[in-house]
Amino acid sequence: FAAGAETSGSFEYSVLDDGTASIKKYIDNGSKTVDIPSTIDGYKVTEIGLSAFEGCTGLKSVTIPNSVTEIGYCAFYGCTGLKSVIIPNSVTYIGYGVFRGCTGLTNVTIPNSVTNISLPTHTFWGCTSLNNITVDKNNKNYTSVDGVLFNKNKTEILIYPSAKGLSSYVIPSSVTEIDMCAFKGCTGLKSVTI
Repeated sequence: FAAGAETSGSFEYSVLDDGTASIKKYIDNGSKTVDIPSTIDGYKVTEIGLSAFEGCTGLKSVTIPNSVTEIGYCAFYGCTGLKSVIIPNSVTYIGYGVFRGCTGLTNVTIPNSVTNISLPTHTFWGCTSLNNITVDKNNKNYTSVDGVLFNKNKTEILIYPSAKGLSSYVIPSSVTEIDMCAFKGCTGLKSVTI
């Protein structure tokens, strides 16, 4: 980091070595919606940092600007009221546990720009209302089939949304690997056909 944490409005930020800014902390003022700025004090915002919004339980909607390329570890961890997050087509990296514990989140769309989701199961761990993951058809790394997240060539199941009420599942013949905890939270699961 080129500088220590600064404060502007409802955000604490740091200036990165490349002269852009990372949102370090959202100062929760009880707002239900947040629009993250694309610039802060003249610095382009390129990153939402580690645990920046952690525990903001009253937050319902977040808009992320097109300037952001990275969403860091546990950025929205425990935002239980969060229902809507707009992930722009500029984001290439979604960190470990970003939406962990977001029990109100029902749908997620992964844009074609995303090349790396750090441990997808942990990214959505505890999202008990999540019933659909959609991936942009032009994404070269991930795909979704009926709301289930796969790697692009459908050889690995990355996550099955637990809110789908799964009682049985037929694993496609293309699958050669099932990611750790891919079916976590599927408490009604009675049969799996391989």
